[in-house]
Amino acid sequence: MTRFPLHLTPRDPHLANLYRDIVDSGFGTEQPINFFTALGSRTDLLQATWAFVKAVLVDGQLPGSVKQMIALCVSRQNNCRYCSVVHRGALEAAGVDSEIIESCATDPETRHIKEPQRSIVQFALKAARDPSSIADGDVTALLDKGLTHGEVTEVIVMAGFTNFINSWADISGIPLDGEGE
Repeated sequence: MTRFPLHLTPRDPHLANLYRDIVDSGFGTEQPINFFTALGSRTDLLQATWAFVKAVLVDGQLPGSVKQMIALCVSRQNNCRYCSVVHRGALEAAGVDSEIIESCATDPETRHIKEPQRSIVQFALKAARDPSSIADGDVTALLDKGLTHGEVTEVIVMAGFTNFINSWADISGIPLDGEGE
């Protein structure tokens, strides 16, 4: 059960513009997904969160499918049902092979993900679970697989970002899109 109302009909023009941008970027059809509408009572926080989502998940150097794999794996690790469903759906919509999606959703070792994506996801899982355990060798291993420093930075930010979105989704109690609205 949601602890915050879903602001489905924006009365504020600024909120309506934010919603339009969110939907135009693929996070909803006629209105944004519940993750965003639950933030609708705080347009300032929604604007900042949306800017972060766009910079980390929509834009960037890493392929969107890799970022969605990270988000699904970390969400699964964190037991975040809402984010697991959303990111699984994003991978399905992107046409990612069902065996890879299932590996992200159920296999902590992600055995069906090919390199270098598997190493990227495993690094992100470690960074999300225990950031202080990341050593120079972990970063060097990704660089040796051909990633740039900028891409490694994006993996790290994606891991922390996913912890943030998992926290918001779980604490706010937002329902799955289409459920209990």
